[in-house]
Amino acid sequence: RAEAERTGRAYVSPYNDMDVIAGQATVAVELLYQCDRIDVVAATVGGGGLMAGVAGALRECGSKTLTLGCVPANSPAMYESVRSGHLVRTEVLPTLSDSSAGNIEEGAMTFGLCREYVDRWAVVEESAILEAMKHVYRGHDMVIEGAAGVAVGGFLDRADDLGLNRESHAVIIICGGNVSPSQLAEIAVSGQDTVHPFFA
Repeated sequence: RAEAERTGRAYVSPYNDMDVIAGQATVAVELLYQCDRIDVVAATVGGGGLMAGVAGALRECGSKTLTLGCVPANSPAMYESVRSGHLVRTEVLPTLSDSSAGNIEEGAMTFGLCREYVDRWAVVEESAILEAMKHVYRGHDMVIEGAAGVAVGGFLDRADDLGLNRESHAVIIICGGNVSPSQLAEIAVSGQDTVHPFFA
């Protein structure tokens, strides 16, 4: 924002912008066109643009789909803000979910939208993020980044609580695949070569 002011160029927030949120909402529209039934949609929440758009569109279209907002435990600003009823700043620790890390700017429109439309929350530890990345890699040969691992890990953590099983119709929004070579090596070779039952 400071650079935009200094150079006279436009600043576009990655989340606190109604056009950005509306663009993210098209994910929900596509899901409703493609799926006859969706029991739950899980997505990672950083600034909240993706989930605000998706959850808001689902609700406004009359869908009964449950929305699950997933945040890394090392950067849970939106979750803590919604829980507190007002924007709060949280400590931001190193996390595999670097693209969702950080606090939320004052006056962010995503706060009110997430508070209104997101049904449930999952706070995901770093170990669960890494395990989720491994499960998807080993079960689907798909490389996903840490932010996407938050959504997968949050879904796996809350599936039993939400009454979900292999017969459920669930959508996990995979928001990126940017993984460093060192992370990919860790995913490929570390731990037991097991796949979570949801991905087997």
